[in-house]
Amino acid sequence: MDADDRTGPVTVDTTTGTATSHSIATLSPGTHDVDAMCSGDPNYQGDKAMTLKQTALEEDGVLAGYRADLDRERLGLGLTVFLSLKVEHSRTTSQVVEEALKAIDHVVACHVVSGDADFFVELAVPDLSAFEKVLIDQILAIGPVRDARSTFCIRTVIDRGPLPLNSWPAPRA
Repeated sequence: MDADDRTGPVTVDTTTGTATSHSIATLSPGTHDVDAMCSGDPNYQGDKAMTLKQTALEEDGVLAGYRADLDRERLGLGLTVFLSLKVEHSRTTSQVVEEALKAIDHVVACHVVSGDADFFVELAVPDLSAFEKVLIDQILAIGPVRDARSTFCIRTVIDRGPLPLNSWPAPRA
Protein backbone atom coordinates (compact mmCIF):
# COMPACT_ATOMS: atom_id res chain seq x y z
CA MET A 1 0.00 0.00 0.00
CA ASP A 2 1.08 3.55 -0.65
CA ALA A 3 2.20 5.39 2.50
CA ASP A 4 0.32 8.49 1.32
CA ASP A 5 -3.01 6.65 0.97
CA ARG A 6 -4.65 7.57 4.27
CA THR A 7 -8.34 7.37 3.41
CA GLY A 8 -10.80 4.84 4.74
CA PRO A 9 -10.73 2.87 7.97
CA VAL A 10 -7.41 1.77 9.38
CA THR A 11 -7.12 -0.96 11.95
CA VAL A 12 -4.10 -2.60 13.47
CA ASP A 13 -3.52 -6.24 14.29
CA THR A 14 -2.44 -6.01 17.95
CA THR A 15 -0.53 -9.28 17.66
CA THR A 16 1.81 -8.10 14.90
CA GLY A 17 1.42 -4.32 15.11
CA THR A 18 0.76 -4.12 11.38
CA ALA A 19 -1.99 -2.23 9.58
CA THR A 20 -4.71 -4.45 8.17
CA SER A 21 -6.09 -1.78 5.84
CA HIS A 22 -4.45 1.43 4.58
CA SER A 23 -1.01 1.89 6.13
CA ILE A 24 0.20 4.87 8.11
CA ALA A 25 3.89 5.60 8.52
CA THR A 26 4.14 4.79 12.23
CA LEU A 27 1.74 2.75 14.28
CA SER A 28 2.09 1.87 17.93
CA PRO A 29 1.39 -1.78 18.82
CA GLY A 30 -1.94 -2.29 20.53
CA THR A 31 -3.61 0.64 18.76
CA HIS A 32 -7.11 -0.35 17.70
CA ASP A 33 -8.47 2.81 16.09
CA VAL A 34 -5.73 4.56 14.17
CA ASP A 35 -8.20 6.90 12.41
CA ALA A 36 -9.40 8.27 15.77
CA MET A 37 -5.83 8.60 16.99
CA CYS A 38 -4.67 10.44 13.86
CA SER A 39 -7.72 12.70 13.60
CA GLY A 40 -7.18 14.11 17.08
CA ASP A 41 -10.52 12.77 18.31
CA PRO A 42 -10.77 14.07 21.91
CA ASN A 43 -12.73 10.96 22.93
CA TYR A 44 -9.97 8.60 21.77
CA GLN A 45 -8.64 6.66 24.78
CA GLY A 46 -6.52 3.93 23.14
CA ASP A 47 -3.09 5.46 23.71
CA LYS A 48 -4.00 6.57 27.23
CA ALA A 49 -5.18 3.07 28.18
CA MET A 50 -2.07 1.51 26.65
CA THR A 51 0.17 3.97 28.48
CA LEU A 52 -1.58 3.25 31.80
CA LYS A 53 -1.14 -0.51 31.31
CA GLN A 54 2.50 -0.05 30.34
CA THR A 55 3.16 2.21 33.35
CA ALA A 56 1.53 -0.30 35.72
CA LEU A 57 3.66 -3.13 34.30
CA GLU A 58 6.81 -1.01 34.66
CA GLU A 59 5.96 0.03 38.24
CA ASP A 60 5.22 -3.58 39.23
CA GLY A 61 8.61 -4.61 37.85
CA VAL A 62 6.96 -7.01 35.40
CA LEU A 63 8.10 -5.17 32.28
CA ALA A 64 11.79 -6.06 32.27
CA GLY A 65 12.81 -4.06 29.21
CA TYR A 66 12.34 -3.35 25.55
CA ARG A 67 14.05 -4.92 22.56
CA ALA A 68 13.90 -5.13 18.82
CA ASP A 69 13.40 -8.59 17.32
CA LEU A 70 16.00 -9.00 14.61
CA ASP A 71 15.87 -11.49 11.74
CA ARG A 72 18.74 -13.92 12.36
CA GLU A 73 18.78 -15.13 8.75
CA ARG A 74 19.10 -11.61 7.33
CA LEU A 75 21.89 -10.88 9.81
CA GLY A 76 23.83 -13.92 8.63
CA LEU A 77 23.13 -15.93 11.80
CA GLY A 78 21.12 -18.70 10.18
CA LEU A 79 22.15 -21.57 12.44
CA THR A 80 20.67 -21.90 15.92
CA VAL A 81 22.39 -24.40 18.20
CA PHE A 82 21.29 -25.60 21.62
CA LEU A 83 24.16 -26.80 23.76
CA SER A 84 23.85 -28.90 26.91
CA LEU A 85 26.87 -28.40 29.15
CA LYS A 86 28.03 -30.54 32.06
CA VAL A 87 30.49 -28.86 34.39
CA GLU A 88 32.56 -29.89 37.38
CA HIS A 89 30.92 -28.93 40.63
CA SER A 90 32.50 -26.60 43.15
CA ARG A 91 31.60 -23.40 44.99
CA THR A 92 32.78 -21.12 42.18
CA THR A 93 32.13 -23.28 39.11
CA SER A 94 28.73 -21.87 38.19
CA GLN A 95 29.90 -18.27 38.44
CA VAL A 96 33.02 -18.97 36.32
CA VAL A 97 30.95 -20.67 33.61
CA GLU A 98 28.24 -18.00 33.66
CA GLU A 99 30.73 -15.13 33.30
CA ALA A 100 32.59 -16.90 30.48
CA LEU A 101 29.36 -17.61 28.58
CA LYS A 102 28.21 -13.98 28.99
CA ALA A 103 31.40 -12.90 27.21
CA ILE A 104 30.70 -15.03 24.10
CA ASP A 105 28.88 -12.93 21.50
CA HIS A 106 27.11 -15.87 19.87
CA VAL A 107 25.44 -16.94 23.12
CA VAL A 108 21.92 -15.50 23.03
CA ALA A 109 20.46 -17.37 26.02
CA CYS A 110 21.79 -19.43 28.89
CA HIS A 111 19.90 -21.36 31.56
CA VAL A 112 21.01 -23.27 34.64
CA VAL A 113 19.01 -26.49 34.47
CA SER A 114 18.40 -29.73 36.34
CA GLY A 115 18.70 -33.17 34.83
CA ASP A 116 21.53 -34.55 32.71
CA ALA A 117 23.06 -31.14 31.98
CA ASP A 118 24.00 -28.22 34.19
CA PHE A 119 23.60 -25.45 31.59
CA PHE A 120 21.42 -25.16 28.50
CA VAL A 121 22.86 -22.62 26.08
CA GLU A 122 21.38 -21.16 22.87
CA LEU A 123 23.80 -19.89 20.23
CA ALA A 124 23.17 -17.99 16.99
CA VAL A 125 25.97 -18.54 14.49
CA PRO A 126 26.39 -18.10 10.74
CA ASP A 127 27.08 -21.76 9.95
CA LEU A 128 28.49 -25.06 11.17
CA SER A 129 32.09 -23.92 10.70
CA ALA A 130 31.50 -20.86 12.90
CA PHE A 131 29.83 -23.05 15.53
CA GLU A 132 32.82 -25.38 15.57
CA LYS A 133 35.15 -22.43 16.13
CA VAL A 134 33.02 -21.02 18.99
CA LEU A 135 32.69 -24.48 20.55
CA ILE A 136 36.38 -25.38 20.43
CA ASP A 137 37.99 -21.96 20.96
CA GLN A 138 35.60 -20.50 23.51
CA ILE A 139 33.16 -22.91 25.15
CA LEU A 140 35.39 -25.95 25.62
CA ALA A 141 38.12 -23.57 26.80
CA ILE A 142 36.03 -22.74 29.87
CA GLY A 143 37.89 -24.67 32.57
CA PRO A 144 35.02 -26.33 34.45
CA VAL A 145 33.21 -27.53 31.27
CA ARG A 146 33.45 -31.34 31.15
CA ASP A 147 30.99 -32.24 28.39
CA ALA A 148 29.11 -30.45 25.61
CA ARG A 149 26.23 -31.94 23.61
CA SER A 150 24.80 -29.98 20.71
CA THR A 151 21.38 -30.00 19.10
CA PHE A 152 20.81 -28.12 15.85
CA CYS A 153 17.60 -26.27 15.14
CA ILE A 154 16.00 -27.38 11.89
CA ARG A 155 13.14 -24.87 11.95
CA THR A 156 11.75 -22.50 14.56
CA VAL A 157 8.02 -22.87 15.16
CA ILE A 158 7.62 -20.30 17.95
CA ASP A 159 10.34 -17.79 18.69
CA ARG A 160 8.50 -15.78 21.28
CA GLY A 161 5.00 -15.66 22.54
CA PRO A 162 2.72 -14.30 25.17
CA LEU A 163 3.43 -15.35 28.72
CA PRO A 164 0.58 -17.05 30.60
CA LEU A 165 -0.38 -14.08 32.75
CA ASN A 166 -3.61 -15.54 34.16
CA SER A 167 -2.03 -15.94 37.59
CA TRP A 168 -0.53 -12.43 37.62
CA PRO A 169 -2.61 -9.83 39.51
CA ALA A 170 -4.33 -7.16 37.42
CA PRO A 171 -2.43 -3.88 36.97
CA ARG A 172 -3.23 -1.10 39.40
CA ALA A 173 -5.60 1.64 38.23
